[in-house]
Amino acid sequence: MEMPKVSVIITTYNRGRFVCAAIESVLAQNFRDAEIIVVDDGSRDDTYKLLKRYGSSIYYIYQKNKGRSVARNNGIRLSRGEYAAFLDDDDIWLPGKLESQVAFLDSHPACALAHTFTELMDERGQPLKKETKKHLRLYRRALRSGYVYEAMSRVCLMFTSSVVMRRHCLSKVGLFDPSMETFEDWDIYLRLALKYEIGVIPEPLVRIRIHAAHSTQDEFIRGRISVSLKHLGILDSLDDPASRARARYNFYLHLANAYYIAMDTEKIRGYILRALSLNLPVLPRLNLGFNLWAVLLFPGLVRKIRGIKAASGLAKRQDYPQRIKPLETFGGPLASHLKRYEFAARFCRGMVILDAACGVGYGSGYLADIAKEVIGLDISAEAIVYAKEHYQKENTRFEVRDVCSLNFPDRYFDLVCSFETLEHLNEPLKFLAQIKRVLKEDGILIISTPNVKRTVSNPDNPYHKMEFSRKDFNNILRKHFSRVEIFGQRRRQSLIHYWILKVDVFHLRGLLSGALRRKVCHGLASSSWDEAGLDDFIISKEMIHRAAELIGVCRQ
Repeated sequence: MEMPKVSVIITTYNRGRFVCAAIESVLAQNFRDAEIIVVDDGSRDDTYKLLKRYGSSIYYIYQKNKGRSVARNNGIRLSRGEYAAFLDDDDIWLPGKLESQVAFLDSHPACALAHTFTELMDERGQPLKKETKKHLRLYRRALRSGYVYEAMSRVCLMFTSSVVMRRHCLSKVGLFDPSMETFEDWDIYLRLALKYEIGVIPEPLVRIRIHAAHSTQDEFIRGRISVSLKHLGILDSLDDPASRARARYNFYLHLANAYYIAMDTEKIRGYILRALSLNLPVLPRLNLGFNLWAVLLFPGLVRKIRGIKAASGLAKRQDYPQRIKPLETFGGPLASHLKRYEFAARFCRGMVILDAACGVGYGSGYLADIAKEVIGLDISAEAIVYAKEHYQKENTRFEVRDVCSLNFPDRYFDLVCSFETLEHLNEPLKFLAQIKRVLKEDGILIISTPNVKRTVSNPDNPYHKMEFSRKDFNNILRKHFSRVEIFGQRRRQSLIHYWILKVDVFHLRGLLSGALRRKVCHGLASSSWDEAGLDDFIISKEMIHRAAELIGVCRQ
């Protein structure tokens, strides 16, 4: 059998709605001397059914869910081409991509890898022109720095879907590291850069899809830490580690920045001091950034400021807690979420329940004690793994799934609950239509969303697509349900405590110690936020203007 020039390796997991577009973009390439290997990492959606139509045009293999690195590595082992090209299941190639990269590598034998610039698109495949323009500026900056190990240890703007590698070079440096949940591609690019040249075609020939199922900020932080620690170990093993001092400095700063997110002052200061101890010119030493200098010199003050910012809504993306874990979260953040499940429980006895966007599954486990059956869905594979480990019961089932693409029969569930989901979706009406379809004729939807004065798109919380006023929340629910009741969830607190919090827009109470803050709350006949329990929250139709969340109870 004649060997193909290129092996195209596509890994997929529960992305039936995207993967066909990825395959079509490969089939549309002018360069034809290629095989397409699709590695399905344990999908439970309609991926297999959708891919059957490609027949012998692709080589399809299915494996148990083991992560994208294992899937890519299995694809590499099955490949026969001189070059290995990768394409993520939610991205697409633009015309001429493969032809350009093969020609480049053929004419640059010292290069182990060639990558291209990329454009960005939204979930529906529409180009994101403003974001792409910013992206291309970053590419040009990386081009000026060069694609060598030292520069790539600081900033590495390459995407798996944009690279083609020599397969024999991969065998020399090793395949993707399965122990890394993110940034496993950065790790392999760095390992290649230690031994070989890296080539670039400064033209956007790939479109990267930006959507809600991308890795979380926490996953990125853990990946950043893993890669940095791994490569510090690699540098220790080299004969002349001093020649890599700039790379070591960069990895120390990555670690300091990563631990800055968690405000681990001891580790931040430790890695900053290690970076400053390296024998480098003054300029790199000054390149710590204001935040890290501030932590080094004034750690207590920085901690206070970050606390005020987080509580007043001025925090950056990573400061918004989107995953509640009862073993790690206490007080008001946990109790306010559990209260909604307690409210839903009154409707659930003996019923078949869908918990749509179940997070780590604590609510599904709570409802399972009184329901006949509970199925929890979430788009995050990490959350579902956690749910299965901590909240699996005989009558519960957890699945990775987009709540806008349900695969259940019509009129399957007695009740659907979905808390703090609607504001995250690009297509809330599509979500509600799916919920209505799977609900029985007499079924109930219980759904919550933040209570805001007016409907806004692109709100302050960067995880939210849209936030709804009470009127618009009611209206959007009535588009699919004829009977809608709106409740409000609020803290149980004295009137004077409510107004003190209302006027403290800059969260000055954050300057008080925890003990003093609790004493003030007790003096005002209220519980403090960090010690609040279920009884400190009320769900009622009364005083909805004071509610932090709105809850809709909807019937057909």
